[in-house]
Amino acid sequence: MPTVYYSGIQLPANCIKKIIVDSNKFMPACYVYFKDIYNMLHDIGFPADNAKITIVIPSYDSLLGQIYIDFKITKYEVEQRPNSSAKNIHIWGICNIEKLLVQKYQSFPNTTTYNLMQSVATDSGLGFVSNIDTTSDSQTWNNYGRETYKFLQNTCNSAWAGESSFIWGFVDLYYNLTYVDIERALAEDIATINWHVTSIVDQALVNSKIESNT
Repeated sequence: MPTVYYSGIQLPANCIKKIIVDSNKFMPACYVYFKDIYNMLHDIGFPADNAKITIVIPSYDSLLGQIYIDFKITKYEVEQRPNSSAKNIHIWGICNIEKLLVQKYQSFPNTTTYNLMQSVATDSGLGFVSNIDTTSDSQTWNNYGRETYKFLQNTCNSAWAGESSFIWGFVDLYYNLTYVDIERALAEDIATINWHVTSIVDQALVNSKIESNT
């Protein structure tokens, strides 16, 4: 099962009631609900500003690495348990990519959304994944003091790559900024795709490959 760490300490697995890792939004988010039998978080360990939790989700496929992701705590609630000194803790968090969480005033002149996304990914230390190589929407894109991830999400809503395209972007659970044409992905013949095995440690290409239709 997934493991959760707070301040370098693993929360007891038998005390965790629920874990949700939500990747349906632009940035991954989480919710953790557990019984704090050691009074760890509602006393001396009460989260301060910029506190974080780490969630590790094991992989059951030899071709995929485990998910190891840090979340910045955005909301925290303590629930008193009847007739017990232990308390239930509710934690909500957002993927901790600091450069995407800060508010900025920034301008990207004469730039396509594709190049904008790629530039922000590089600056933020993220990978960049796309099934296209450009968009047809060059102009000046301005961020007027919003968190960078909200600016990127809004930029995706205005992206343009042709009449038959639907562009969307998000940060995946492996710290990649993914920028895709949904229509192109849906129309692709998956029988012709080759999946190459990569090393989890250094992403080096391994000699073997797996055919998608095997």
